Amino acid sequence: MPERRWQPPTMENPQAQSSAKVTVDEKVVRKMLAVNPAMRRGRTTQQVKRAFETGEGVDTKTETTPAQTTPASGAVVGSAGRELDDTIGFFVRGKADVLKAQLEELAARRKAIEAEEKQAKMTMREQMVAFLALLDGKEVDAHGPAALAKHAAFLAQLELTPTALLDQARKGRRK
Repeated sequence: MPERRWQPPTMENPQAQSSAKVTVDEKVVRKMLAVNPAMRRGRTTQQVKRAFETGEGVDTKTETTPAQTTPASGAVVGSAGRELDDTIGFFVRGKADVLKAQLEELAARRKAIEAEEKQAKMTMREQMVAFLALLDGKEVDAHGPAALAKHAAFLAQLELTPTALLDQARKGRRK
């Protein structure tokens, strides 16, 4: 019996070749796309891998049909374009929700801090008025405006003037 040698498959029968399951390694596809990014044509790596496995051609021309583009904007609206749009939309909506929650939290904290600041100023005003009400009224009336003028910056923080503070102290003494 003569020894049988290996012979390549015939080129005339593409049906037999296409029926065989071809598996393409994803790493190989990634390297191919790194070398020739035009092969991607807006597809994901998995989509390119599937295209190779099903026997699609490796045409690197970026052809788009009128169904894939909108004439006004030229944006791709095919399945890859929709996937990209959905992916970006999902990401942006998630980030927008996070930012909205953070801004609401900051606004609430800002409101609480402003209320705390208002209360601290009110307490300090009351303490200043109570202190001046304890002092001798004649001396405070005579020398108080000059003594308080030295502390005008502090009184401005409390939204007071020396005259207004002395008036409130006089009212506190009469009670």
